[in-house]
Amino acid sequence: VFEPTAAVQVGIFLNLDTFERYWEGTDYVRAESAIVAAASLATDGLARRWLVGIYANGVLSGSDQPLRIRPGRGPRQAEAVLEGLAKLTPLAASSFPRLLREEARQFPWGSTIVVISALMTDSLEAVLTRLLDEGRQVMLLQIGDYDTPALPGLYVHRLPENLLGPQWAGRHRYVFAVDGGRVLP
Repeated sequence: VFEPTAAVQVGIFLNLDTFERYWEGTDYVRAESAIVAAASLATDGLARRWLVGIYANGVLSGSDQPLRIRPGRGPRQAEAVLEGLAKLTPLAASSFPRLLREEARQFPWGSTIVVISALMTDSLEAVLTRLLDEGRQVMLLQIGDYDTPALPGLYVHRLPENLLGPQWAGRHRYVFAVDGGRVLP
């Protein structure tokens, strides 16, 4: 029996930059909030049986390896994604626009590219524009309040800059937080 099916494939791209220039420092609350958002989106997508992959411009703690988990929905995918995010240092180690540009090429047409970012830069806007011009489906999960470009076809969903709770407001030190709860409606 022929039954056409379409698997939803989602690439989650996590930008750990919290300031435009690295020497300005890192806002750990916003970086960790972005990690929480990525964990929540990935968990929800896998529960819906989507193919979910995750990529970040940071490295895994205790190594020099970046977080790169190819799309999948197997029984160990949720564990791999959450473990990778838990080991992720909230410090950007490479260019996010370059990561997005290079890795998004691997996704087939019809896939959704989700960018989670606490800031918008000219170079990130240029990559988003290019992806949209190529006909890609792109969604921006904006951590905090900043100006987003008015790009035709770009879906934007704004999340608070602090998803860790009020006890972390004003704190700028590293905290471990992975929330399995739903962030998106």
